[in-house]
Amino acid sequence: MTSIAALVALGPLRMGATGPAVTAVQLALRNAGYDLEADGGFGTITQTALKAFEASHGLQPDGVVDKPTATELDKIAPPPSVLKVAPWLSTMRAITGTKEAPSSKDNPFIIEMAHEIVRRYPDLKGNVGWYNHDSIPWCGLGIGYVFAVNGIKPASAPLSQRSRGRLGASA
Repeated sequence: MTSIAALVALGPLRMGATGPAVTAVQLALRNAGYDLEADGGFGTITQTALKAFEASHGLQPDGVVDKPTATELDKIAPPPSVLKVAPWLSTMRAITGTKEAPSSKDNPFIIEMAHEIVRRYPDLKGNVGWYNHDSIPWCGLGIGYVFAVNGIKPASAPLSQRSRGRLGASA
């Protein structure tokens, strides 16, 4: 990713500027905790956030992204990857699109989800181990599987509609 300092090397950014350099500044300000939209337009909201940022970093609070301001903005850490914060999202994306097998056959992966939950959480065998046909609604099973393979104990009865309000606890 190109640094903000490199993006403003040819000249500072100020009110009225537009484009990718402004978007980079706005994203950095958002990552620093300022509430603004990264729309690529340097307007009043961006200028106000920038002035506050400059003042809090010992810079001249003029609302202009010059070299010193750009250098400070480049020091802001990007947000953590969503996959580090919520790794189960990757698993859910991987199983999205899974479908039941036609007729009396079963999709072996759907059946295996129940087995995997029981392997990881044997105490759930009575509530999950009976699952044997993909014609039985399995949305709760899918969520239970996603939690289980990511180290989060599923609700005690993931196939029960009543358990939806009681999501998993850390294992």
